[in-house]
Amino acid sequence: MKILKFCRQALLTSAALAATVLPLGEALAAEYPSKPVTAIVPFGAGGGTDTYARTLASVAYDILQQPLVVVNRPGGGGYVGAKFAADARGDGHTIMVQSAGSFILGGMMQKRPVDPFSDFKPVAVIGQLHTGLVVPMDSPYQTAEDLIAAAKEKKLSWAHTGRGGVHHMAGSAFEIKQGFSTKDIPYKGGGNVRTAVLGGQVDFAWMGVQQVAGFEDKLRVLGVANTERDPVQNQYKTFEEQGVDYVRFVSPITVYVPKRTDQKVIDKLTVAIKEMQQQKPFKKLAKSSGLAVMYKDAAETDVYLKTLRDEWLPVADQVKQKLSK
Repeated sequence: MKILKFCRQALLTSAALAATVLPLGEALAAEYPSKPVTAIVPFGAGGGTDTYARTLASVAYDILQQPLVVVNRPGGGGYVGAKFAADARGDGHTIMVQSAGSFILGGMMQKRPVDPFSDFKPVAVIGQLHTGLVVPMDSPYQTAEDLIAAAKEKKLSWAHTGRGGVHHMAGSAFEIKQGFSTKDIPYKGGGNVRTAVLGGQVDFAWMGVQQVAGFEDKLRVLGVANTERDPVQNQYKTFEEQGVDYVRFVSPITVYVPKRTDQKVIDKLTVAIKEMQQQKPFKKLAKSSGLAVMYKDAAETDVYLKTLRDEWLPVADQVKQKLSK
């Protein structure tokens, strides 16, 4: 009898504990956020990714009832900040706003300290950077076909923001598709790339089309490497529209959390971000900054990023082989 009584007590205790443990995720989500949320931007202040994060932060308090504090942790092509974010507590109070295209490609090109898919969970896409082929307005190359023909006859030079990034990979893939070879020159930051092409230091550049804003009378975009035009800089045609062979390269601005973050917290944060983007101040600031706003929830983001990864894998292998020669 004593044994039966003990077993009965043990079962009741276990049931009570289970009742306490099961709603923990719901309780955590209900309380979230209980303090300011830190948004790690793994690049310097003033760049495209940073601008997206600060635009989000400008309206976050009204939705979260807590401030969203942007912290820049640049270095290592975005991986210094990414490692810091991956090591943070998985309670949703540390998120990362990342240029997912370069984040994914960086891991394809060389071993990195963290992986976008195994160390993080995506929360939402909040925007997208488009890369384009850009020349000075006084360039003899009026079209992509003009430049391709010239590049097959002589050695041209071009600028980008770093090997392994979206712009470099777009340009390298374009060369492979079109069958020519050039001299690529990496620069630190899109502003420096723009200066290089404006100053005639290079023949052309692959750069974010948002960098052309304000310089429309000095720069010409020969094509955008996506299936759709940039929603803000929508005067520039895609290569697809022009019938020019290319590989799609974009960089979705993605909000990530550490992999161990509870799904209910992710769900709440996903909805909150959508609400932030619907605020008039967000839309106004995004438009004035030339940001291409996009929204995908956590599940859609996961599928989208994996689709891009699968598209880029064979291209990354080709570019690695080319760089090793």
